[in-house]
Amino acid sequence: MSISVRALIRLTPYTHYFEKEVEREVFEGFLALLPPNVYRAKGLIRFAGRAFPSLFQYTHGDLDIFFSIRSDVETSNVSVFIGDHFSKQDMANALRALELS
Repeated sequence: MSISVRALIRLTPYTHYFEKEVEREVFEGFLALLPPNVYRAKGLIRFAGRAFPSLFQYTHGDLDIFFSIRSDVETSNVSVFIGDHFSKQDMANALRALELS
């Protein structure tokens, strides 16, 4: 009997649209505490005090942030998280809690 890789790993994607700015240090802390079953995240995010959004990418605990992606095109603050069996609702709630009032 053959078991497919797809049957063993069920990847969960979650796309989050930030409505407000986020403090950079708080966001970095959030990413540092992601469980090991969240493999990858990347996106554009507007940090508090920055004129332009920043690009970030996260892979298994390794974070790169490229500040101030200047563009004449209006961009969404959107991030994608990919992992194995994580709760999209829990992720959404945690990310919304990061947004500044």
